Amino acid sequence: MLTASAEQLGMVYEKALEHDEMFVADMPDSAQTNRVYDEYLAELATTAPADIHAIALSIVGPRNAVDRLVKRRIESVKQQRGNPTSIPGRVMGKILYGAEHPFGGVITEQSLSAITLDDCKKQLATWMKPKNARLFVVGDVTEAQIRATFDHSPLAKWTGAAPAEPKLPAAATLPGKIFFVNVPKAAQSSVMVLQLGPSRTAPDYFASSMMAAVFGGSFTSRLNMNLREDKGYSYGARGGFSYPAKALGTLTVSAPVQADATYQALREVDRELKDLWSGKAPVTKDELEREKTNAILALPGRFATAQAALGQYRSLVYYGLPLDYFNRYVANVGKVTQAQAKTSAAKNLRPGQAVYLVVGDGDAKMIVHNDKAKQDDPADVRRLPYQKDGTQLTLREALEDLARSGDVGAGGLVELDVDGNPVR
Repeated sequence: MLTASAEQLGMVYEKALEHDEMFVADMPDSAQTNRVYDEYLAELATTAPADIHAIALSIVGPRNAVDRLVKRRIESVKQQRGNPTSIPGRVMGKILYGAEHPFGGVITEQSLSAITLDDCKKQLATWMKPKNARLFVVGDVTEAQIRATFDHSPLAKWTGAAPAEPKLPAAATLPGKIFFVNVPKAAQSSVMVLQLGPSRTAPDYFASSMMAAVFGGSFTSRLNMNLREDKGYSYGARGGFSYPAKALGTLTVSAPVQADATYQALREVDRELKDLWSGKAPVTKDELEREKTNAILALPGRFATAQAALGQYRSLVYYGLPLDYFNRYVANVGKVTQAQAKTSAAKNLRPGQAVYLVVGDGDAKMIVHNDKAKQDDPADVRRLPYQKDGTQLTLREALEDLARSGDVGAGGLVELDVDGNPVR
């Protein structure tokens, strides 16, 4: 195609467009004559399709494209299976929502290899429809320019509506309290807490956000100060609410920790969660003011780029929030009180429903924190071997002992493989 004339490129372009299964991308000659992207778009918008001439074409057949993507994803799955930091993301949906839930699927080599070109075509034909779709444009462009662009585009004739959005089924969290995935010889572990939480449109959203920020949402949060600054078990621990669907919220705590500190880290996370939930250690005035200030000062950064601004407004539309939401954001954050944060913790932190996910080396020897040690004592003084009957326990043994004790709740220990299937 490097020596093809404009007429030849045009013929090839038209021929390729006759085949729905072909993907065609072209470079118009105006791309070479305009150095500013906005000017390029403006010229395209005012030029009839017949007068747009391509100087380069890319034509991709469907099957080889699907094969290439599948192969790439399979290699990614293989890497994830052996990485302790990736395994939690593979199995946490299945644990929290259940294997039959749309959010509970685990991608495997088999599921990827089963994807066919017809599957992709069916998905596209069923769901890629313009009715009820939303177009977001952020930039130095007017509504008239945008409309003119689409008036000259094949998209102007695009019609059709997708089926009604299916209602998500209720989550069915797997039976168990502590879920464990063994990764032999892993140098570090991952400790997580998973729990269903409030929706994005809950009336106490701002109180919940500030409470969660105190708990695990920032560098100075209780989780991070405990596991990183005080104990030295982790480079960073985080926790907070997320909203994977319109009417669905989750609490997720994540702490990558040193292998030998896995058991003690789990106990620390459990204690921080329960102390905040029970009111034993409610949000303090200083903590609340700190996080309110952080949230307000961070607001401009959420609009620092066009892409960032687009993400903010797209989120508002998705969750059904008003477009002037950010006009009242500072005031809403500022109005949160300690009493509201305490009420939110009691309502939205649910240790009895939460489950724990641990990924690490089951044979790693465990330590516990020496409560009598001082902050500046050496590590070997602050960390003591976790022993029972004179024998230092491994991670698997420590988790089994913890499950039997019921200290973190009833449900027992469930060991899973890297695809979330029970192994014992």
